[in-house]
Amino acid sequence: MLEFKGEKLEQVWVGNEHVASIREASGHGEGPFIIETVDGVEIHQAGDLHLAELWVAQHSDSILGRPN
Repeated sequence: MLEFKGEKLEQVWVGNEHVASIREASGHGEGPFIIETVDGVEIHQAGDLHLAELWVAQHSDSILGRPN
């Protein structure tokens, strides 16, 4: 579930665990969208918000360091 936190940054949560944040590189809604770990390290870029959300959903275990 995505939750807006202002400054065009979205926090992605799985259950009660913060997995990643998604922000717009340009700030104009045109992408790319940058996916960052909780501590702010860039881990991926996606062309649109939906693809960024999908990428986080598919990789949430590895982002959190869980075995697949």
